[in-house]
Amino acid sequence: MDTLEKVRRLVNAATGDEYGDGIMVTNVIVGYAEPGYGSNDSVIVLGNWNDKQRYNSEDRTWTTLDDTPSRLARSLERVGAEIEWCDEWTDCQGCYRAVRTEPDSYSWQASYAVLNECEIFCRDCLLDMGDDALTDYVNDTSAIVTWCDTAHVESLGYVKWEPGNEHTYESGWHPGQTDDPKAIDAEIRRVMPDVDVLFFLDEASQFYIRFSAYTRPRDNDDDTEE
Repeated sequence: MDTLEKVRRLVNAATGDEYGDGIMVTNVIVGYAEPGYGSNDSVIVLGNWNDKQRYNSEDRTWTTLDDTPSRLARSLERVGAEIEWCDEWTDCQGCYRAVRTEPDSYSWQASYAVLNECEIFCRDCLLDMGDDALTDYVNDTSAIVTWCDTAHVESLGYVKWEPGNEHTYESGWHPGQTDDPKAIDAEIRRVMPDVDVLFFLDEASQFYIRFSAYTRPRDNDDDTEE
């Protein structure tokens, strides 16, 4: 019996469904899409692994009412599954592998994007989409690309604004870190009014971010006179 089959049996015994009850266990996934985690063969179980407890205010103690979550988690790990928290992970709507949606460090950068308002896609699926994956970022000063490298946006025809300048923009808590995407966008359009603009995250940290602006000539093929 392989790991996935063992996992499904354990989850079914605990929740009544081999993919979970949507509360204690929310999904069983094969493969990580998140960089730096596991592999495409990993079996991941998303859930809430906190036991149900009750607090006694008189003696300031906790009483465990149901330890099924922690017991299930231990059993799943024994058969080779990876345990993740359901409020930190989800599955990609393209390849159905696991994607982290909450930071695991101050330098973490999201390797996914939300398209069509609610559908999450991982980095690999977004790269396969090409231009379509950048649609929601173009000319939006509140959006920033985090899930690819600069070579990808450059391969789609984007050029770094002020490419000869090694300085990138900064926004944060330290003095002088006050660069504003809206002001940068306005500056670009004063010089090149007929371009598309997108912003790219270069670095994330606890107290600041560094970012760049990229431009590409706007496609005006549809702006023809009748």
